Amino acid sequence: MDLSLNFPKLSLSCACIVSAYLIKLAWTPPNPVPKDTFISTVKYSRKTLIRFWRFFMLFRYTDIASCVFHSILILFFPSPPKRICPNADNLSPTLFTWSPYSTLCMGTIIIFCSIRLFAFKELGKDFTFHLTKPKRLNTSGLYSLVQHPSCTGVVLSNAANIMFLYRLDGISACFLPEWIVSQAWWVNWALFFVTAVISAYGTRMRVKREEEMLKKTFGREWEEWHAKTKRFIPGIF
Repeated sequence: MDLSLNFPKLSLSCACIVSAYLIKLAWTPPNPVPKDTFISTVKYSRKTLIRFWRFFMLFRYTDIASCVFHSILILFFPSPPKRICPNADNLSPTLFTWSPYSTLCMGTIIIFCSIRLFAFKELGKDFTFHLTKPKRLNTSGLYSLVQHPSCTGVVLSNAANIMFLYRLDGISACFLPEWIVSQAWWVNWALFFVTAVISAYGTRMRVKREEEMLKKTFGREWEEWHAKTKRFIPGIF
């Protein structure tokens, strides 16, 4: 066991904790859903959707626990105690030290979670996780650059979070045999592909229904704003 703490270890461990906190905030509804303006976008009842949401939030808390465990391993890397990581030799240094990969993941999570939280603030009471009719069309601030900044924020930060925490040679490698971890390269790419497909599908369906609702509610005002701004990346996409 080696706990020779230094600034790189402490800073990466702290960055990991901060990223977990930001992910939690980014997935916490900033406002309750007003019953009088709730718009059903699927065939399931409101109660069923709430149950699904609670299950999803349970997964997010598991996500936080994984991040805390990861941050502890960073402090002890490369020789964590056997009782918490029996197979420490399986751990990838790129995930437990500052590297181009870990820097990219941490930076992406922190930057794009912050963008999503700023979108919460700009929309105020109009930002709800379930589709609701807003009182006004916000076309200023972030929304003068892109139409769905919160979607950009959540998709990219979530992808970075998954590719940092759930790689096969990450925290799960502590409890897996070497022959499984040695196949990490293709499992990691498969994980990235599945994450990308699910995120793209979910975002597409949400954006489609939201834009239909905004067009119906605000008419020409929305059409003019929609024509002069991009959906997700300023000036590009």
